This record gives sequence, structure tokens and C-alpha cells, in this order.
Amino acid sequence: PAYQRLIADCEKGRIDKILVFRVDRLSRSVRDFAAFSDRMKELEVGFTSVSEPFVDTSSPMGELVMNMIVSFGQWERKTIAERIRKHCRTAVEQGFFVGGVAPYGYEVKDQTLTPDPKTAHNVPHIFRLFLEFGSIKKVAARLTEEGIERFPGRPWTMQSVYNLLHNVRYVGDANANGKIVK
Repeated sequence: PAYQRLIADCEKGRIDKILVFRVDRLSRSVRDFAAFSDRMKELEVGFTSVSEPFVDTSSPMGELVMNMIVSFGQWERKTIAERIRKHCRTAVEQGFFVGGVAPYGYEVKDQTLTPDPKTAHNVPHIFRLFLEFGSIKKVAARLTEEGIERFPGRPWTMQSVYNLLHNVRYVGDANANGKIVK
């Protein structure tokens, strides 16, 4: 929202020059920055980085340096994302739970899933209900009738039952960025 207000203020002629602390705080995408830069040129709005004083888009050399900085920012963002994905995949392969909400019937202790004594007994019950009814809708209705909640105050829906029945965690596997890990 603040970025959109900035652009709107530039379009209304309220801003002559944009000052940022560092270029990569504005954008780490070459494509996005190029579109931003082109729009600022159309509006005749300058752009300068306070901590990178050699970067000023009012000169061709400043534009070149600015584009190089944004390219390095994009490279850094992609490299960090790649490292995080690799770390998460390795952690999952080693049996650790790497984030998100624990599947129903489990809780997270020391980065591993352990059965939740309050809800774990309901998981096989849900699978049995599905085998009996063959209908996700009927399972959700039965769980509601029995007063079994997904979370306190949250009833089971068709989608939540479907998600439970299709979660690979219940057969001892994990999903690491689309790759099923035993």
C-alpha cells in the first residue's frame, strides 16, 4: 500500500526525487525495478540511494550501477530462497517437522511430530468413518454430530476432512517441496 501511495504521489506531481536507504529495500527484481524506473523517467522523478551515493538515475552511469545493484539483489534473493528450500528438504529427510500447522492429531515437540493425546485417537476414527460412509460430506457431518472439533470452536468441513484423508503424514511420509519423502 505504501508503494502504491508513493507512485500515486509521483503521478500527482508531489514528488521530485525519491530517496531510499538502499536500493534493494525498494526492489530485488530486475523486471519490477525496470518498470518502476521507466515510470519514474516518464514522470521525471529522480531516484537516489542515501547509503549508495554513487547511485543516481539522473546519469547513464548511475542507471548502470543501479541496475547492477538490483541484479545482485535479485541474485541474493534467489540464492537465499534456494538455500532455504535445500535446508528444509534436508531437515524433512532427516525426520524434522519444518513448519506450518501440525496435522490434526499431532503436536510439535523439538521439531518433530508427536501424537497429541487429546486428538490422536480421532484420526483412525475419521479414516474408519470414511471407509464406512465413502463420503467426505457424511464424515464431516458425523464428526459434527459427535462434537469432535478440528480446533476449539472450529467444526470439520468437507475440505478439512479431505485434507486429512490425503495428508501423507498419516502414512509416515512427508512432502518436501512437492517431493514425497519416507
